[in-house]
Amino acid sequence: MATFSNGSGPSSGGLLSLGGLDFMRKQSPQLYDGLQRIVVAVNRSLGVRGEVTLVAGAVIVIEKNVTAECFIEFDVVEVGGTQGILSAPVALRRPGDRFTIQSSSSTDTSRVRWRLIP
Repeated sequence: MATFSNGSGPSSGGLLSLGGLDFMRKQSPQLYDGLQRIVVAVNRSLGVRGEVTLVAGAVIVIEKNVTAECFIEFDVVEVGGTQGILSAPVALRRPGDRFTIQSSSSTDTSRVRWRLIP
């Protein structure tokens, strides 16, 4: 995982962590800027992601990057209620607006991490 920390980002200085190695802009500005471009590209290719909590076995996720064709991957972060099998049916997607994650259990209140894969 590649991240910017200490309040830094693509347009500011700070600390860049890449594969467990930390790089500071002030130590080597050219190396830092090159790695920063790589991190932005890698993170973009990893897809949009988030975390939600199911209520009565379902949750609507507002996300403008969802398409009918994208793959939605999810993992249970914390089990709540009676855990069921999760799905994100294409029929419940509104491309460019939202998608629904639902469980086969109406009492599932698990916390779920999701990711859109283009």
